[in-house]
Amino acid sequence: MMKKYRSFLFAVAVLGAGCSSDSSEPAVVDPGQGQVTLYDAGKESVAYIDYPDDATIYLFDGAPVAFIQSEELVFSFNGRFLGWYRDGVLYDRTTYAVGARHDIVRGAINTAVTFPDKTKGVKRPKPLRPNVEDAVARPVLYDNWSEQTLTAFFEEGKK
Repeated sequence: MMKKYRSFLFAVAVLGAGCSSDSSEPAVVDPGQGQVTLYDAGKESVAYIDYPDDATIYLFDGAPVAFIQSEELVFSFNGRFLGWYRDGVLYDRTTYAVGARHDIVRGAINTAVTFPDKTKGVKRPKPLRPNVEDAVARPVLYDNWSEQTLTAFFEEGKK
C-alpha cells in the first residue's frame, strides 16, 4: 500500500512540475541549458545563447545581437527575421548553417572539436524586443555550411 502511495505522489509531482502558469518565465526555455556557445565553420566561438536571459544571443564582447522566439525563430533586435535555431544548429535565411553548438556532427557540420571559448565580456543592456511575426514557414534545413559567416549573419541583423 505504501509503495503505491509513493508512486502516486511521484507521478503527481512529475506531472505538476510542468504545469506552472508563471508568466514571468522566458519565452523560450531549453531545459537543462544555461548558456550555449555557438561556433562558426572555423570552429571558433563567436556568440552564445543565454537561455535564462530570455534566449538572448550575445557576442563574446557582451553585445546583444539577437533572440530566439517560439523555440526556433531567430530575430535581431530591430525585428528582422534572421533564421532558425534547430537541434543545436543556427541556420540563415538561405537554410544553410552559420553556427552550431559544441558536439554537433551532421553532414558537413562538425563541431566535435572546437577551439577554446573566448573570454566573455560584460553583458551590455539588451534593447526591448520588438513585436515580430511568428508565422515563418518551417523549411528544409541543409546540414552544410553557408557561404555567410556567423559574424556576417549577426551584422545583417543591424541593417
